[in-house]
Amino acid sequence: MRLIHSVVFSCSFSFCIAQGGIEHIRNQPYMKNAAKVNCQDPDGDNLSGVICANLQYQASDSLLKLVYEKLIAEAETDSSKNYIVQLQKDWRTFRDNHCQIVWDKYKGGAGFSKNIAYLQCLTELTDHRRQELEKLFDD
Repeated sequence: MRLIHSVVFSCSFSFCIAQGGIEHIRNQPYMKNAAKVNCQDPDGDNLSGVICANLQYQASDSLLKLVYEKLIAEAETDSSKNYIVQLQKDWRTFRDNHCQIVWDKYKGGAGFSKNIAYLQCLTELTDHRRQELEKLFDD
């Protein structure tokens, strides 16, 4: 029973809980063109913009996940770990609701522009969250 609890506990920390899974972002149909885009020198078209915004968010999410997993690993008690997990769940809810407002501002707008704004919102909040979690190591 303890082994099962540990497996469920590990899943909840690293994959299931951390950032809520971003497979739906990674697997957007337009991402099949990602290899053709140079985000260091993008063409300036909407497709390049949304691909680069997506890749930037993926990178930001990966960095946040690393910091989050380190914080969990260094937590001294199960209650500390549970508190961190709950805070992350709450933050994800905030992130999703906040960026939904950005999405809603573009009702009827062009799809790629709407997607770029949404992805930039996710990236900005994710970068900020990573910095917040990194400060916990200093405290």
